[in-house]
Amino acid sequence: MSVFKLDDASFEEALSEISGGIRSAVYKGVSFGVLRPTMSDRDSARNFSVCRRKELASMGIPTRKDILAEVSPLGMFGEEWRIRRSRLESRLEAIRAARKMSNSQLQIAGIDVEISSILSSIGVMEDEEEDFFSTSLESQTNMCKEGYLLCKCSRTGFEMEERVWGSYNLYRQERDLGKVSVLRTCFRALERGLPVRVMMAVARNPEWRKRWKACKQTGSKVFGGDVSDWSGDQVDLCHWSDWYDSVTSNQGWPGDDIIDDDDKVFEWIRETNRTLKAGSPPPKQGTNVLAPKQPYSIRPRV
Repeated sequence: MSVFKLDDASFEEALSEISGGIRSAVYKGVSFGVLRPTMSDRDSARNFSVCRRKELASMGIPTRKDILAEVSPLGMFGEEWRIRRSRLESRLEAIRAARKMSNSQLQIAGIDVEISSILSSIGVMEDEEEDFFSTSLESQTNMCKEGYLLCKCSRTGFEMEERVWGSYNLYRQERDLGKVSVLRTCFRALERGLPVRVMMAVARNPEWRKRWKACKQTGSKVFGGDVSDWSGDQVDLCHWSDWYDSVTSNQGWPGDDIIDDDDKVFEWIRETNRTLKAGSPPPKQGTNVLAPKQPYSIRPRV
């Protein structure tokens, strides 16, 4: 990991995506953007995909189960692949259970880093599987659903006020596949959310810290709308912001000279754990510390 710091432009872009829910791109000199789907958009897409699935099924499109029955004798996606996937899922389940047992914000943050790494590995396997089963009924249905959302959420214009495609039929008739590919990439990135490393860099950015501190002191919300409607990225940014509050207020924190170096920060956390386990005198009352008897040790892997 080492030192990782966002420049001003990258910080603004990341915060814009988090707070505004839009991923932007430029294609052939024209600005485009993809908005994060609303709950209403997702409900409409679900209804749309149910109808499309029935149409595709009536055309005899094979399911994944049908395709797997044909390729299994060839050794594709066989026992070894399933064991590897099962181990990742078992590991994920175990550390999520450990997260629920932990009462330390510092340790929970370390577990979250590990969870992110495992989810990334599972994602790679899912992508491999998705590519192979791209002609299946399930994949074709998902593509229709994604296309519907892409059509609804793609924007252009000076203030991103114009829909790129006024209807799903117009989207399907689009001949510029390069434009579709660029916007689909934006949509998928928006759905995945920002990487943990970027989220941590935003959370510790001085400009964001001022906003975060002011909101905590005044009781104001850092983002608009109901908290229940906040995106995963917005919730994650609050989590990491709170985590940095816990880290920097901890007794023995060496100072903000190392705050942009994830390796040094996590090494300090590990050293704090070792010191506590060795039986050093407890910190002063009111100081945030890592509990010495937690079921999981921090092992950042991003």
